[in-house]
Amino acid sequence: MRKQKYLDLLERTGWTAVQAFAGVLLGSYATMGVDWATVFVSAGIAAGIAAIKCLIAFRFGDPDTATFDVLKPEPPEPEPVAAQPRRSRRRS
Repeated sequence: MRKQKYLDLLERTGWTAVQAFAGVLLGSYATMGVDWATVFVSAGIAAGIAAIKCLIAFRFGDPDTATFDVLKPEPPEPEPVAAQPRRSRRRS
């Protein structure tokens, strides 16, 4: 499962970079002034933060992936339903 962890890291980091790139680019374009250095630096910083989060998750989260799902509380087990007494079908 070690390979899955690094694939998760690459996927999360890559998509974060794409999302940040698109968001900053569209925000810059909307104000009629695209500063490419800002767009690329913002995407790089976002990707770096995502990678750091994944590396922290390797240590404290799910041992097989780059996620913190292990830290989520598990839902309680449903209690068994007690048998209800049958009602008579007498008509009055």
